[in-house]
Amino acid sequence: MGSYDTVPSLPATFYRGGTSKALMIQRHHLPADEEDWQPLLAGALGSPDPYGRQLNGMGGGVSSLSKACIIEPSLRPDADVDYTFIQMGIKDGKMDLAGTCGNMTAAVGPFALDEGLIDPAVESDVEGSERTVTVRIFNTNTNKIIHSRFAVNHGAKLRFNPEGTYSIDGVPGTGSRITLSFVSPGGSKTARSLPTGNPVDLLTLPHNQEDRAPLTLRVSLVDVANPAVILQASDAGIDANISPDQLDGNIGKMDLLDAIRREGARMMGLDPKVDSIPKMVLVATPQPTSKDVDLVARVLSMGQTHRAIPLTIALNLGVASLKQLIMSTYGPVGAFPIKSKIVLVTGGGSGIGFAFASLCHQRGARVIIGDLKLTSVAEKYVAAQDKSEVVFEHCDVTNWTSLRNLVTTSVTAFGEAPDIYAPVAGVLDPSWSNFWDDTEDDWYRTVQINLNHPIKLTRLAFEALLSTNKKGVVCLVSSTAGIRANYFIPLYAATKHGVLGFAKSMAQADLDEGVRVVCVMPGTVKSNLWEDRDDHIVEATRYSERKLMMPGTIADMMLRMIEGKEYTGGTCVLKTILEERVVEEGWDKQGSKYDPSPRPETDLSHLKSVLAAQRGKPWKA
Repeated sequence: MGSYDTVPSLPATFYRGGTSKALMIQRHHLPADEEDWQPLLAGALGSPDPYGRQLNGMGGGVSSLSKACIIEPSLRPDADVDYTFIQMGIKDGKMDLAGTCGNMTAAVGPFALDEGLIDPAVESDVEGSERTVTVRIFNTNTNKIIHSRFAVNHGAKLRFNPEGTYSIDGVPGTGSRITLSFVSPGGSKTARSLPTGNPVDLLTLPHNQEDRAPLTLRVSLVDVANPAVILQASDAGIDANISPDQLDGNIGKMDLLDAIRREGARMMGLDPKVDSIPKMVLVATPQPTSKDVDLVARVLSMGQTHRAIPLTIALNLGVASLKQLIMSTYGPVGAFPIKSKIVLVTGGGSGIGFAFASLCHQRGARVIIGDLKLTSVAEKYVAAQDKSEVVFEHCDVTNWTSLRNLVTTSVTAFGEAPDIYAPVAGVLDPSWSNFWDDTEDDWYRTVQINLNHPIKLTRLAFEALLSTNKKGVVCLVSSTAGIRANYFIPLYAATKHGVLGFAKSMAQADLDEGVRVVCVMPGTVKSNLWEDRDDHIVEATRYSERKLMMPGTIADMMLRMIEGKEYTGGTCVLKTILEERVVEEGWDKQGSKYDPSPRPETDLSHLKSVLAAQRGKPWKA
C-alpha cells in the first residue's frame, strides 16, 4: 500500500440529486485528456469491485449511486455551465458517457453556484418571500439544454438554500424545490423522439433462452432525454409488480431483457454494445387496489433494476403516454362510441342481427352485413342506403374463407378493417342438425354455426385489429340456455354454454391486447328462430307472445355493452323480458388447486410473441 503522498487525490463534492448520488467535480481539476479520467473516477467510486459493493469508494453498489458529474463554465451563449455525466461500471470499472442522468441534473445548478462558477441574476416569487435563480445547463452527453430554477439564501454571497418543505417519493425528509425544464429534449442521441418513426415496432429475437424459438415483441422505441426501449411486462412473462430484487434474481429474464434492450439499440441506430443506453423499461397497469397510480414501471440500467424511476425515463414515459405509444396501444378499451366505427354483423339479414346492424347504422356507424340472404325488410333497408355506409356480403358462417372475406370486404369498401364484430348468426337445433334426429351427412352443423363461427370470427377480429394496432370490441351472443341444463335441445344449450365460456376466457384480452370481448345472453326473442318453424320444439316450449322480446331490445343491449366502459372484457349480461343482470354464478376466478388453467404468475410470453407477430402484419385476403 502506498503512502498518503502517492495516493491520487482531487477536489470533489458528494451530492444527492433526486434519487441518485454522485461525485461533483470541476472540469479543471481533472486531466485534460478524458481517457485519463477513468482510473481516478473509478478509484474514487470503488470500482472495479467483483463483489458489486464498491466498499473501497463512494459508490453504493447500484447504478444510481455509481456516478460522477463534471462541471465547467460554458462558452455557449445559451448556457451558463457545461455538464458531463459519467456512469461508472460497478464490477468492471468502465466509464460510460453515452447517456445522461436527469436526477443528478438537479444538483448541477446548486453545485455551480456554491463553487462560484456562475453569478446568476436573482429572481423572486410574487410575494418576494423566496429568492430564486435560474441556471442554464448544457449537457454534453446529449447536446441538450436544461434550465434549473432553485432557491438561494438572502445573504450578500449567493448560495443554494437547501431548506424547504418539498418532498419526493423515495427520499426521506423535505427540502427546497428544484425545478428542471428540459428544452427540446427529443432526440437526445438519435435526433428523433421516435427513432424509427413508428409509435410501436416489432422487435424480433432469433430465439429466446427457453425453447430457442423466435420471439417477437411489441415495443416503443423512444428517445427523450435518454433513449429507452419500452415493453409491456406481461409480453415477456414478467409481473411488473415484483420487487427489483426479485427481478434481478431471475437470471433468465434479466438475460432476455438485456437481449431485447440491445436489439432495440440496434433498431434505434445506437451501439448495442453500450451498457448504459438505451434503458430497458417494463410497463404494466397497476393493481385494482392501487390508488393514485396510473402506470407501473420497472427500469433496468447497467444490468440492474432501478429502485426508482430515472427522471429521463419519466420524461420518456410521459411522452409515450401523450403520443399513445405502447401503454395505450393495449387496453383496456374503455368507452367505445359507435359513431364513425365500422361494424361487422353476421346473421344481419334478419332478427337480432338486422336489428343491431340497422341500429348501428342509424347511430353513425358503417356496417358490413354477412348472411346467406336478406329478409324482404332487410333487403329494402340495404337497397335504400349508400354503399359507402352499408354493404351486404353473402356469407356462409361455417366457412372460414367466407368469414375472412367479410373483413376483406370492409377493407375494400371502407378502407380499413372493422372495429366491432358481432357474430349473431345462429340456429335452434333445426331438424337438419339435431342431437335427437341427427343425420350422418350433417355432422352437427349446429355446432359449426353457433359455436365455431363466433370463435372463428373472434380470431379474425384479433388478426385484423392487431395488424393495424386498433382497439376493438367483439360482442358475442349466447342465450339463457347457456347457464341452464336443457335435455330437450342439448346441442343448442351446449353451444351457448360454449360461447359463454369462450367470452369469459377472453376477458384478459381487454387489458392485454386492447380487444374487448363481451357477451349478451338473450331470453326468447320474437325472431325467425321461432317464427319460421312449426315443429315439436315450438309446441313443447309453448312460449306465449308476452314472454317474447323484440329483436330491438337485444340490439339495444348489445350497443350499450359495446359503448359502455363498465362492460369490461369477459362481461356477460343475461337479458330477458323480466330481468337484466351480469352473469357471475358458477365462475370461480381462483380455480381449483388442481386446475391447470393459467394463474396470474403464468408465463404467457409465447402467446404474447404469437400475437405480437400479428401487430402491423398486412391483412391477408
